[in-house]
Order: sequence, then structure tokens, then C-alpha cells
Amino acid sequence: MGVLIIISFAVIAWLIVLVYSNNQPAVETPAKKTDNGWRNVKIEVPDGYDYLSFSIAGTSFRRGLSKYVGEFDGQLVAEPDNIHDPNAIMVVHEDGHHLGYIPQDDTFDVRNFLPLPCDCHGILQKERDTDGHVYYWGEVVIVKKRQ
Repeated sequence: MGVLIIISFAVIAWLIVLVYSNNQPAVETPAKKTDNGWRNVKIEVPDGYDYLSFSIAGTSFRRGLSKYVGEFDGQLVAEPDNIHDPNAIMVVHEDGHHLGYIPQDDTFDVRNFLPLPCDCHGILQKERDTDGHVYYWGEVVIVKKRQ
């Protein structure tokens, strides 16, 4: 069991080094249309790797998000006991805080891209609408080596 944990941490560290290398080209994720305009997230994707990006759904139901504003590392984790959707995939911060979900229409794509749980990199932003109400929006990216 201990060896498996050490190997898991080594793989995660290797992926982080690959994704955050300064000599890699920046890739902009496809822009997302929101009520306040178009947004996208810039990440570093090494040559020979593919990525998928998804918005974070359900942030309005989560508490304590203000301390998570900005870029973050985390995991996408299956939640088969979810009473609303047995295919639900949670977006979880590296400290274990549940930030939201992958949208229901995108869970099939995530499961076909990488096995769960899988590492992700994301961004969470806090904004105010025209009435002054605070809301959060976010996006996550998953990366895998091209086959």
C-alpha cells in the first residue's frame, strides 16, 4: 500500500512538472459565453499531450468558496451515490474541499478521456452581477499524454 502511494505521488509530481514547464506553449481553452461576456483559461500543455476543459457547475450550492478564488490543483472524483445523477463527477480542491461538479452533459467525455479519479488544474473566480449579488464561476482542465 505504501509503495502505491509513493508511486501515485511521483506520477502527480511528474504531471505537474510537465504541465507547468515554462518552455511549453500556452494554450487557451475554448472561450465560454457567460452573462458577463466571454472567458477562457490559459494553461501550459506540453507537446504530445491532449487536454479537455470544462466549466464548474453547481458553485452556487457550495459554501466557503471565497478562500479558493484563483488557480488551483485538484481532482475529479466520481460520486456514484449522488441522488440526482449517479454519473456525477465532483471537482475537489487538493485540500479536499468540494468546489462543484463537471456539468452533467460533459461527464461522458471526462470518463472516456481519463479514468477517475484524475488530477485537474482549474480556476475559480468571484464576481458580482448587475444587482450586486456575488457569484462564482470556474473551469477545470485535464491533461493526458497523446497515444
